[in-house]
Amino acid sequence: SYAAALDNLGACLMGLGHYRAAHEHHRAAFEIRKATLAADHVDLGRSYGNMARALLELRRHDEALEHIERALAV
Repeated sequence: SYAAALDNLGACLMGLGHYRAAHEHHRAAFEIRKATLAADHVDLGRSYGNMARALLELRRHDEALEHIERALAV
């Protein structure tokens, strides 16, 4: 799916240290999943986790914690 491709690209960007771009790609994947999946779908939880990892690298700890909490709730 397109959301999975965005997540994969985000993961590659994370590996290269391009955290802002990675977060943008993970956020785009999240938006697609949020619009198309149930609120408790495991892929939505993964999207929260992916965004949290990028936010942690960007030192946006409060936002990352929010996403981690949402991921755990799924």
